[in-house]
Amino acid sequence: MAALMNTTVYVIDDDEGVRNGLKALLESEGQPVEVFDKAEDFLDNYQPEKQGCLLLDLNMPGMNGHDVLSELSKRKLSIPVIVITSTAGKRTKDRVLREGAVGLLKKPIQYNQLISSLTNANNNRAKSRSSE
Repeated sequence: MAALMNTTVYVIDDDEGVRNGLKALLESEGQPVEVFDKAEDFLDNYQPEKQGCLLLDLNMPGMNGHDVLSELSKRKLSIPVIVITSTAGKRTKDRVLREGAVGLLKKPIQYNQLISSLTNANNNRAKSRSSE
């Protein structure tokens, strides 16, 4: 996979193994990655002018994925969000899509699904920017 047009993939997950695993995998493919163990840290440090995509764990202590999606909407921050969770059912998927996510991946995340989801999120972001 070539880097997604030099966009940064942000990973928010309270599980250090998941964070580090996704970071190592994506960086081995030349993808810039920033990881956060708490949603609050991401929100405090996110720079909207820096293009990117967010991989967001749904179930975390403190601010969970639903809270983050709500906060992004409230702040009018436009970043493609792919929710990652170990408990993904149709109701969960429908809910996170309504809340603004562009996709949902079930843990353990399959490499091909991850790359496809990131590529689609990046392509959709590029299309929406060109139509503005």
